[in-house]
Order: sequence, then C-alpha cells, then structure tokens
Amino acid sequence: MVSVAFATGCQLVFSTSSQPAPDAEPQLDAAADAEPQLDAAPRTIERLVEANFAHGLHLTPSFVYFSESLFTATDNRVGRVDRISGDATFFSTQEGAAPNIHTLDDDTIYWTTWEPQLIRARVVSSGQTTTVATATDPTFALAPLPRNGTLLAFSGKGEVYELPSTNPPTMLPPARSLGAFGTLTSATVLEDTLLWTDQSRSAMGGVYTAPVDGASPPVQLVVDDDNAWGLVANDEYIVYGRRGIDGGTGLAELIRVPRAGGTQVTLAMQRTEIRGLALDTNGDVYFAEFVPRGSIWKVPIDGSAAPVRVVDDQSSPLYVAVTDREIYWTNYAPGSDGGGVFRVTK
Repeated sequence: MVSVAFATGCQLVFSTSSQPAPDAEPQLDAAADAEPQLDAAPRTIERLVEANFAHGLHLTPSFVYFSESLFTATDNRVGRVDRISGDATFFSTQEGAAPNIHTLDDDTIYWTTWEPQLIRARVVSSGQTTTVATATDPTFALAPLPRNGTLLAFSGKGEVYELPSTNPPTMLPPARSLGAFGTLTSATVLEDTLLWTDQSRSAMGGVYTAPVDGASPPVQLVVDDDNAWGLVANDEYIVYGRRGIDGGTGLAELIRVPRAGGTQVTLAMQRTEIRGLALDTNGDVYFAEFVPRGSIWKVPIDGSAAPVRVVDDQSSPLYVAVTDREIYWTNYAPGSDGGGVFRVTK
C-alpha cells in the first residue's frame, strides 16, 4: 500500500557542485498524493524459469538473462531464457552469490559474484567460462558504454573496470577509481556521463555524476543519507529510490531530480522497500515492492498521474526490466515458493 503522508525531517539536498547545498526537502508531487490505483487491464503472468532467489536481470532482443543470489550458497546459477521459445540455458551452476548479469552481445555474458568477489564471463560460442577480474569490494553495478560498445563494472568502493570484448576475455585491473565512497549500489551511463547512487548513511550518500573519461572529478548532485538505491535517467530527469530502512525514516520513496538542476519531487512512497527501477520509452518508471507478497508499480516520470499497481501478489519481486510491450521481473524467493523470472504484457 502506498502511503500518501510525506516524511519530514529527511536530509535531501540538491547542489550543482560537489559541496552540499543548504537543507531542502523534496516536494511531494500532487499526483503522487492521490490514492494509488490498481491497473484494470487483465494480464496473464508467465513464469519463464523457476529459480532460487533470482536476482540479476538483463534483456536483449532475443534473450532474458538472469542470475541467482542466495548468499549462503555456492551453487547459484546464471543463465538465459529464449524470449520466443521459452527454452532455458544455464552457463554455470556452481557460482557464489551472483547479483548482477549483463551482456555485450548474445555471445559474451558477464556476471558478478560476491563470495568470492569476482567478475566472471562466459563466451557462448566457445563454451568457455573465465574469471575476468578480482575486485577488492563487491561489484554492485554493470552498465553498457554505448559509444564504444564495451561494458563498465563498478565496485562498491568506486573501482571502475572496462570489460573486454576479446575472446576469451582477459584478466583486468581496475581502469580507474571514482574516488572515496561509502557503498556504490547502482549505476548507469548516458552518452558520456556516469550516474550512480551511494547508499551510505552519511553525507557521502546520494546521487553522483562524472564524465566517462574521468576528465573531471565526480560531483555529488544529491546528498541523501537514507539509503539511496536504484537509478534510472533520461535526458531530462534522474529518478532514484530511497530505501528508508535500517534505521532510516521507515518510508521508501521514489524521487525525481532534474538533470539540469531544480526542485526534487517525490513520485511515490511505500511502507516497504522500493527496488528494481526501470524506465520505458513512454516515460513510465516501473519499480518493485520488495516484500514477500509484493507488487510491481508504475508512475509517469513527469508526475502527471498517481502510481498504478500493474502486477500484484508476487514473492519478493526484486529486479524489473521493460520493453515497449512487456514487463519482466525476478522474484527473490525459493523456486518452490514463487522464485524465478516472470513476464507479463503491458
């Protein structure tokens, strides 16, 4: 259930420099203040693959890639499902917790593991799986670099790896460091700009930006010490999730920040954790309500309408991906209790 009460006393500040700006609270969008609605469109939910604690999720035109991430296990799987036939293929069944997966193409697949802290790769055509890098901190984010077709990996402490497209991929040192951070949790690349969140419960927490080439140091766009996690962006806006848990406000929020500067707006609020942000070409932001009987929601990035629940009663939905026609998500639960990768038409 979305709460329409606005949390006070939060520390969330916009600054056009790396220095924190005077305290300013985000405004609650008028549409977000309306009672959220259940989308009336009938939908048939399809489970593409049963998986234990499905975590990572990535789409290509042909496949849905996923990973499992039970932190106490060493038999997590990484694999993909054909979007047309529904056939599932597993690349590895003996991995540590593997929270992220991404591809350069449908032949070279990368994923991360946390125990041990590795970046791994699979070349489908050769059947070879290799370790590409050993990180000094868990790697939270993988993001494509559109201008040259490579993939960037970000460790929690701000190390950046540029992943190779060679066959087989070779071991890499970090390409560079973004600087001293608490815990980098999500990242994206827009043209020549990196954007990422830091979930630190301190003045280091919030939203950052930096040029891809490292020509200038990072700038902290938003100071947020209440568990910033998750990030999507377009040419006009950045939207991130505030988890609001673990001693925070107790309210999770979806917050919009203009890329050019200006007023911060709360698009949605939850009594439970917001995860799995995704943005479609229509300007709708999708997110998961990460609880045992959670939902998938959407809200316009411009705040013109209240949040709408599009999928209900899921087993801890965690990550979301969207196309023009479909919504995909992972359920972070045992396979016997609804865990896996799911799809529904919009």
